[in-house]
Amino acid sequence: MKKIYYGLKVWSHNSAYMPLIGDLVKRGVCDFVEVYVNWKTSDEYIPAWKDVNVPLRLHAPHSHGGFNPSVKEGMEQKLEILRKVDAYRKAFDPKSIVFHPGINGNITETVTQYIFFQQQFPELFKAVLIENKPKLGIKDELCCGATPEEIKMVMNAAGFRFCLDFGHAICYAAWAKLPWEKVVDSFMELSPSLYHISDSDTASMVDDHRHFGDGNFDLQSLVGRIPDGAYVTIETKHDHPDRLDDFERDVDQLKGLAANADR
Repeated sequence: MKKIYYGLKVWSHNSAYMPLIGDLVKRGVCDFVEVYVNWKTSDEYIPAWKDVNVPLRLHAPHSHGGFNPSVKEGMEQKLEILRKVDAYRKAFDPKSIVFHPGINGNITETVTQYIFFQQQFPELFKAVLIENKPKLGIKDELCCGATPEEIKMVMNAAGFRFCLDFGHAICYAAWAKLPWEKVVDSFMELSPSLYHISDSDTASMVDDHRHFGDGNFDLQSLVGRIPDGAYVTIETKHDHPDRLDDFERDVDQLKGLAANADR
């Protein structure tokens, strides 16, 4: 039976989840936590996460969080955000830090900026994974990095590894009117180091992070594509601010699909 390592996705300020997470890891519900760094919060959350004492990976702020590498504007803010992410990197030495390619700009600018940021934060960018995006964002913005070709361009230029978001790939397939299987398999050729997964509608161009079973994704087929030893962050939404039983149901369902994939 192949081994998959399952992760919980939360924000750095989700302090109400902290007392619950250690128990989830202890009981084997999940293996790690992927923490989205909210750069507008104080550094007091760093020692709080240290007290949780579980394996952490990081997700950097995206364009709606103030970090958009595909446009020239806002460089001082982007550097400030990177300083915040680097503080978390120094505290936790994560195996990966996920970044997005940006919105309403161009992928060439994304590459230029990431090469510059590498020079400013060389240790931080050793752990970076670039994540693919849908073509359309939640506010009708146009996203960079929706195609395998654009992701490969960033990977080759900056030396990044890759985070494959299955939902984003399927949303792009709907926008491009391509079979989702063909798009996902093209991304699989880039040898992802991390996977993001949730459910949604294969006809939708916008990702809405549904619980497993609340959409029509062929989850069995997606899980079957995940290789042995992979790290998979479950990105389904959280229904409650102080409970994670919905996450536990989602991860149990995904584990069941993985067990069926081995038969």
